[in-house]
Amino acid sequence: MNSADFRIIFASSDKIALKTLSAVHNNFNIVGILTSKEGQEGRKKAKNEILSFANDNNIPFITPEHLKSDEREWVKKQKANFLLSFSYSKIFGPMFLDLFTLGTLNIHPSLLPLYRGPSPLQSAILNNDKKTGISFQKIALKMDEGDIYKAIEFDIKENDDIITLREKASLLSSTYISEVLQFSHKEAKKQNGNASYTSLFSKDDGRINFNTDTANNIACKIKAFLLFPRTFCFYNEKKLFLEKCLVSYDTSINNIEFGRVLAFDKTDGSFIINAKDNQLKVYALGIEGKNIQSAKDFKNGHRDFVGSLLK
Repeated sequence: MNSADFRIIFASSDKIALKTLSAVHNNFNIVGILTSKEGQEGRKKAKNEILSFANDNNIPFITPEHLKSDEREWVKKQKANFLLSFSYSKIFGPMFLDLFTLGTLNIHPSLLPLYRGPSPLQSAILNNDKKTGISFQKIALKMDEGDIYKAIEFDIKENDDIITLREKASLLSSTYISEVLQFSHKEAKKQNGNASYTSLFSKDDGRINFNTDTANNIACKIKAFLLFPRTFCFYNEKKLFLEKCLVSYDTSINNIEFGRVLAFDKTDGSFIINAKDNQLKVYALGIEGKNIQSAKDFKNGHRDFVGSLLK
């Protein structure tokens, strides 16, 4: 199919889609953008970069609460024939999808049918997966159940976190989107395997329980929740956020409470915290309401931290 045939509505409210939006804009005709009024990235309100892209490139856009008759009429006015979605939170109903005569495409950052839903990358990290990927799929009426045009796998390395995985997914999507769009009129393949589902996380999901969470569990939480909801425990009755860590596989320490800060390691600038099975080496942390600091800087301001019991 020729790129000139497409009149695309691009739907996203998330920075993860920005590289893909730019790639599509450079090679195809985007006639409208569906997005939100403001972005939410991480721990505070953020600029909606999809909306900014629309403004900067004079692309018509709307920021609807729901996709109903007014929104369908707007799509018709743009003479759109294809819908492309990447991290858009609104539900596409049958009357809306019927507007797109050339088809629909959704980009989902998992190897479907694994991790359908709103938090696939976080869920992959929490489950300590070694691989994940992105799936280019038709849009179905049920969430992430559409047939697959192409799936691309990539590794999750030990030092990866939600920020680096989002960047990997963003880059791969932008690299392959033009290729996928060119054959999006061809037959896609049914999803194969057992489906799993994800959900939205709340602030309390970031809470550490040193009596039940292993060192590896805590490390996975920190990496998965770096943007939201953040991983925390309590130090001197104040919420303490942990942001960078590694697991130290040392089982020689016995009969010490889980959550006890054992030492400061001068060789690599980390606090060593006793967890259920191993120790956790923490390199960056901060008290609620204050900036995150390196472990070394935090130690200088909190002389009683080594030896304290985190709860």
